[in-house]
Amino acid sequence: MDADLASLYRDHVRMWARKVHKDRRLAEPDVTLARTSRACGSRLTLDLIFKNDHLFDIGWMARTCTLGMASTAVFVASAPGLSLEEIQAVGCELSRLLEGNDMRFDARWKALTMFCAARDFPGRHSSILLPFAINADAKELTADKSS
Repeated sequence: MDADLASLYRDHVRMWARKVHKDRRLAEPDVTLARTSRACGSRLTLDLIFKNDHLFDIGWMARTCTLGMASTAVFVASAPGLSLEEIQAVGCELSRLLEGNDMRFDARWKALTMFCAARDFPGRHSSILLPFAINADAKELTADKSS
């Protein structure tokens, strides 16, 4: 089990996590949302700016484990330019990957395959999914504003 846990935090995950190690907050976001994982206490805050119903820019403050930071880094690198619906679909694919399904991500999101190693650690899944949970919150919030 210790070897499995160690493989979870391999160099590739740590490399991604370092990309969001320092906070990058946005001065005037359209929305700021935060989520805390009940399982592990990881907390992520995202500042979001939209243009033409697509995510334009992302700021962050990540107080998460290495896995949550790695997931946030992939989200920050890959989500801009996409609609919240497109991002939500990727979040669903990531959930299925963590549940043990074989998933093929397009080139933009290919780095998410690193989380295959987390399948046997369900206590880590909510931290990995934090940016996608915030995306779902943003989708709900923007739908409320338009109705």
